[in-house]
Amino acid sequence: MTRSGYPADRPSARAAAELIAKVYETELAGCCLHVLTDDGNYGRYFAESCLTTARAEGHADCIAAAEALVQQTPTQQAKACALARMLNRE
Repeated sequence: MTRSGYPADRPSARAAAELIAKVYETELAGCCLHVLTDDGNYGRYFAESCLTTARAEGHADCIAAAEALVQQTPTQQAKACALARMLNRE
């Protein structure tokens, strides 16, 4: 755990972006992640909210992406979301 309270071995923005992009392969509006990915609300609170929703809905891809996002700083979350949009354009 770093001094900021985030795990030192947290997923990279690229790794999280690939998980987010997988959600967008089937869900155009970001599904359980839309609060972060579409609305731009970054931070642990919003990532935890997305994870709670994903678990309640049983969406495996959303759960995987949200678990990665919960471990990231808001700046990393924003970067991951931007990278995911670029990956989906490829």
